[in-house]
Amino acid sequence: MSGIFIRKAVGMMSERPGEFFRRVIPAILIPLIGMIAILLAFSFNLKSAALEKFLNGAESPYAVLAAYDQWYGALAAIGKAGLVVMAVCCLAAVLIGRKSPIAIILAIVFSLIGVLVSQIMGVVEDIPGKRAMLQADMEQIEGARLESKEVRFKKSEDRSGLSGIYVEGEPALFSVYSGIGDDTGHRWEDFYMLDSLELMPDEGRWYNENKSIEWNEENAELYRVTYTTNFKVVVSVEAR
Repeated sequence: MSGIFIRKAVGMMSERPGEFFRRVIPAILIPLIGMIAILLAFSFNLKSAALEKFLNGAESPYAVLAAYDQWYGALAAIGKAGLVVMAVCCLAAVLIGRKSPIAIILAIVFSLIGVLVSQIMGVVEDIPGKRAMLQADMEQIEGARLESKEVRFKKSEDRSGLSGIYVEGEPALFSVYSGIGDDTGHRWEDFYMLDSLELMPDEGRWYNENKSIEWNEENAELYRVTYTTNFKVVVSVEAR
């Protein structure tokens, strides 16, 4: 099928070059320009600079989660705007090439590709899924329905952005501490603590992996940590 269109387009270019450049080329270029605009918009908003604008001034766990949710909301809006952009591009291309069936078909095909591109970005980034998780954690904080575990922390120098969300150059807002205890099934679990809240455990009483469990139970500080379910963002840490 595509070979037939290509042969017809080549034939038109050689036999009726004026009509080809007046109708077929715009039918291809206009949707391509729309597609490129959508990709550039996604590319810009997936950079850390765009995320930092939403995070500016966010210091509490709720505010940070809300900032990420707003950032994903902006990405979702680009996807929706992409549908409108490609519809307008398709209409413009069809109107210009309306006297050429080949131009009309090419305009529709390239516009559909643009629609697919605008929507597949949201699927790749799992925007709906990430927003649902963020909003669930925000509701936990609002309703004081947080997870709670008693753990002992080991010393950690890891820093990270929000767990499970990767943006090149993303600001490392969190110190990541691994905790272990009866509540974790004696397996290490990571907890994300905002530096702005100064929730860090006592530096002198870390869990020592080179010592026995009995030694750590006597010497390592036991903490009750409350945190959100999906992103393990810590809201409070209290020594027991």
